[in-house]
Amino acid sequence: MLCAALAACQDSTMRLIANLLGVELTSLQVSVTATVDVRGCMAVDPNVPVGFQTMACDVRFTARTGTSTELIEKLKLAAERSCIVQQTLKSPPPIVTTFITSDSG
Repeated sequence: MLCAALAACQDSTMRLIANLLGVELTSLQVSVTATVDVRGCMAVDPNVPVGFQTMACDVRFTARTGTSTELIEKLKLAAERSCIVQQTLKSPPPIVTTFITSDSG
């Protein structure tokens, strides 16, 4: 689900920034892969961390013929910087978990 969230966010961010910059995208494909050692979340090995060890976000796109290299670079930088999910993963906020139980009696 986290990979899908990152892919969807990067896709929509690319489209939004391209629109703001006046760049016509003729193709866009975003794929995210991640590696995880499930022994951590399954409590099989206490030395294995819970969570993804690596993630990769590949963005393949084509802009309209004649789009300047400078504008393409500006699009790439702005789209990476503006992707909320990617930036949250790079600098995670503190998370407070509250468990609320109800009396089953």
